[in-house]
Amino acid sequence: MHYFNYKKVAEADHVTTIAPLFQSPLVQQWYFANQNTLKATTFDEFMVALRKHFLKSNWVDSICSKPLLSYQSADKSFDNWVESLETTNALLLNTSAVFSAAHLCKHIESHAVEDLHTFAKTSVVFDTKDFQQFKSLLSDVDSKQRRNCSQPKYEFKTCLSSCTRLSVTSHVPRIAGTPLVSGPSAGTITNSRRVLPKLTNAEQKLLSDNKGCLKCQKVNTGHFAKDCPAGFPNPSTYRNLVTGRNAVAAIIEAPSSSPDDNFVEVDNVAAVHSINALPFCLE
Repeated sequence: MHYFNYKKVAEADHVTTIAPLFQSPLVQQWYFANQNTLKATTFDEFMVALRKHFLKSNWVDSICSKPLLSYQSADKSFDNWVESLETTNALLLNTSAVFSAAHLCKHIESHAVEDLHTFAKTSVVFDTKDFQQFKSLLSDVDSKQRRNCSQPKYEFKTCLSSCTRLSVTSHVPRIAGTPLVSGPSAGTITNSRRVLPKLTNAEQKLLSDNKGCLKCQKVNTGHFAKDCPAGFPNPSTYRNLVTGRNAVAAIIEAPSSSPDDNFVEVDNVAAVHSINALPFCLE
């Protein structure tokens, strides 16, 4: 009716104005097949005929049963639940089954979650006659309770996320041969690593005479450096091939994009002979 008032349509033209606006082909076909009869009816009579033809005989009962069976679940907010009730109730407008404001208040009170049901029986809410104020009081309580319930969950998730990040960080494997650094100078050697010293002439001759590989530095390998499947030795356990002594691997700045992270040719740095310290005393 608001549409007709807005468009200033005469009452006698209500049916002929609204009928062509139906989007359903079935409704349009029904109207044009019976337009001579329908044009002679009032708008209310037209709507009765429309409902009778396209809706089931118990459509009012079907819609009415939805709010009657509707309870607020714990995971649904009060505002969303009441909105769905009012939307369904709007479909029952101009029928005997439509809920009045007082009826809606009673229904909401009895079908809300337990805490709201208890609060609705207090004098603060019970004495309220205005439906909007009734909704506002219950909505405020529901919102506060949901915030209180969500806060511990949020804190727990935040704590769990922090623990997970710490756990992942603590289990990151360290590349073999990479020195652990700390203190003020740590930032200066962040990209540093241990590298193998350059082979001495004696080592090169030893490998050459015994069909060795200049890369993996093993004798009688049957392959050359360019085809070496083993790769360079571990710098932290490297020994001079001729003397058998531990060699100190140099710590240098080297880009991480090197073809092999364990080898950079540098001059010999030092050699340390492994000697077991024997206890002795002086008299």
